[in-house]
Amino acid sequence: MNRKKRVLAGILSLLLAFGPTAMAFGNTIDGSRDLALEAPVYISEEMNANYDDPEYMKRMILSEQEEASAPAQFSLRSVSGPTTQSPYTGSVYTHPSQADSSSVALGIDVSEWQYGIDWAKVKQAGVEYVFIRCGYTSLGSTFRMGEDKYFKQNMEGAHAQGIKIGIYYFANSKTVEEASQEAQKTVELLAPYKSWITLPVVFDFEAFNTSYRAYGLPTAQISQNAKTYFDIIGAAGYAGMYYGSTSIIPKYFNADILNNYDCWVAQYNTKVTYTGKMAFWQYSSKGVVSGIADTKGNAIYVDCDFWYENETAYDMGSLAGSSAAASLAPERVEGLYMSGCTNDSISLEWEESEDADGYQVYRSNSYGGTYSVIDTVDECTYSDTTVANSEGLQYYYKIVPYLNANSATYYGEESKILSANTLQTYLYKLKTKANLNLRKQAGTEYAVLVSVPAGVVLKYLKYTVSTSGGKWYKVTYKANDTSYKGYLSGNYVTLYSYSQTKKNANMRKNADASSKVKVKVPLGSKLTVFHTTTDASGRTWAYVKYKAENKNYKGYVQTKFMEQI
Repeated sequence: MNRKKRVLAGILSLLLAFGPTAMAFGNTIDGSRDLALEAPVYISEEMNANYDDPEYMKRMILSEQEEASAPAQFSLRSVSGPTTQSPYTGSVYTHPSQADSSSVALGIDVSEWQYGIDWAKVKQAGVEYVFIRCGYTSLGSTFRMGEDKYFKQNMEGAHAQGIKIGIYYFANSKTVEEASQEAQKTVELLAPYKSWITLPVVFDFEAFNTSYRAYGLPTAQISQNAKTYFDIIGAAGYAGMYYGSTSIIPKYFNADILNNYDCWVAQYNTKVTYTGKMAFWQYSSKGVVSGIADTKGNAIYVDCDFWYENETAYDMGSLAGSSAAASLAPERVEGLYMSGCTNDSISLEWEESEDADGYQVYRSNSYGGTYSVIDTVDECTYSDTTVANSEGLQYYYKIVPYLNANSATYYGEESKILSANTLQTYLYKLKTKANLNLRKQAGTEYAVLVSVPAGVVLKYLKYTVSTSGGKWYKVTYKANDTSYKGYLSGNYVTLYSYSQTKKNANMRKNADASSKVKVKVPLGSKLTVFHTTTDASGRTWAYVKYKAENKNYKGYVQTKFMEQI
């Protein structure tokens, strides 16, 4: 059964897990529920399907659930006790007894599936806080983590409007080792925004049908995974919280988790029946909030939450200092530098971190890209031999120290990011083929420093690959007595350098000693070099242009017969 078909199989389990959804529409409050031009949707048609994303699968199931179930209508007369009418569903909700002495704050939780949010409108609609998904573990059988595509945009948008921020990671770990990687991934993603996060970081483990890779995992294993996750984010200075429905929580978590961490309860009804300790109630998956819509203005459903604020106040700034786990974390790595490189390797060294048992080496293949652990080492040195055979290709590294103690692993802060590159054998030049923007970093999303006219010849220092996969070349360009250092798109430049033969050489059709000879190149001939490559035997070849008797030849010459001029 493929994942798409499993969506239907999961409807019953989700209905049992979350309870009947409150679907009343009621009167419009703060302009929220009159947003939609058509019926609101869980997933906009403008978004591509992703059956590896657990959040997508959940929203697909909820969408199918909506078609399969009739709406339940509620009114003010149908409830008693402390109540709140939600401006985002129109229904009235009865709070648990612990809310008697608490103020109830209105919030939502979002991911890339509520894409392109207008946070100013969300703020005006009365949203006081938000839980933002930072990443998730893929549903595939192979353990693979990903960053939420709109994480950075949502963080920046919510923070700019003064909305309180919490975080959730959609976990699917099957082992403690995987949970440790999920936690470290979370810490890595949150690092640039640490001071913005004033609410908990949530271990969101959901595996309610066979679509989810961790389906059927025993309670003891799930609890052990959650504890590992909480230990690591606690050491980084964040408060941990677990998420689940009223029926799932007792099946997933043991007393050690239930008693020591805050709970975010999901129950889609007008009255929460959970009797355990809880800080947040996710009461509906069908909220309509101004500012959350597709480009046509059609509303996209969003999860809605109540926060019992007086019962669970968070002082995130004091967590790192008071956490016993934080005191066990090794010191941050300093002094990371590139100690050497070849065409197909990069060597790193750094200063020893006190008390560290080892170090995780993280690498990203692009500026602003996702970092992944490529190795774990005991010494303060590492040679990366998994880089591409290339001339001056940039990679980005950071080192995280760790300490093993009390049957747990404690991680220190990540080092500063190091940009390093493979060896550039030839000093290439580039020529612009059009008027180009010189940008601060590799990508059209970065600031323009200056415009570079067509036909300009520049030396390039190194090159990198953007998050979208395009090549960008780092150059220095001088205009009006000012020097600018930045990146030019490789789509609109020609690369070349000049060499001459130091022996008689054969130009071949392909980079292979057995390939057809196109022309014999005499000693002392000038060649225009465009790029180099290495054959299966380890010989390096240059793709060159050679002019003889007013005729241009292009092909491959072994670099051992050439010297740069």
